[in-house]
Amino acid sequence: MFHQAIRLITLCLACCFVSGAAWSQYPDKPIRFIVPYAPGSSPDDICRLIGAELSKLMGRQFVIDNKPGASAMIGTE
Repeated sequence: MFHQAIRLITLCLACCFVSGAAWSQYPDKPIRFIVPYAPGSSPDDICRLIGAELSKLMGRQFVIDNKPGASAMIGTE
């Protein structure tokens, strides 16, 4: 019984270390914010400010992708 518990704990720790290495590589592409409004609108400005701060904090690139039209239905989908 004791040996099985030790094996289980060892397996859990190994999984934690392996998943930690995988998370350090995520994401390998820029992160996209889809804004369902036109460029220059208030939601676009706010997302650009948030994206810039998150980029500094996380060390990853954030891209703002505007998809206006159809009363924001295109970008929302």
